[in-house]
Amino acid sequence: MPRRGGAAVARHAWPDPDAWQAPTGHWVVGRFLPSYRGAAEPVVVFGPPLTAGYTDTDPASPTFGRNVQWFERARFARRPDGDVVSLGRVGAEALAARVGA
Repeated sequence: MPRRGGAAVARHAWPDPDAWQAPTGHWVVGRFLPSYRGAAEPVVVFGPPLTAGYTDTDPASPTFGRNVQWFERARFARRPDGDVVSLGRVGAEALAARVGA
């Protein structure tokens, strides 16, 4: 059983208990799960999920209208009508925002 702060944390009822990331309290959701698991060590490559999955409603966002989930080192996005998951270039986007490029 996973532990948080020394106390046991019960896993929630979910079809795939391995998708649960106890440290952040978020699931790797839906169609993002196969892409997440596609990495040899997904927690090392992408990090744990930082958000729940959601539809981006910010018109200024590069993922506007897409289903999105943020991880410690990646952003997964996919069009609602598609199965292709794209990875965001979060480092490049953050640098461009910082230097105004």
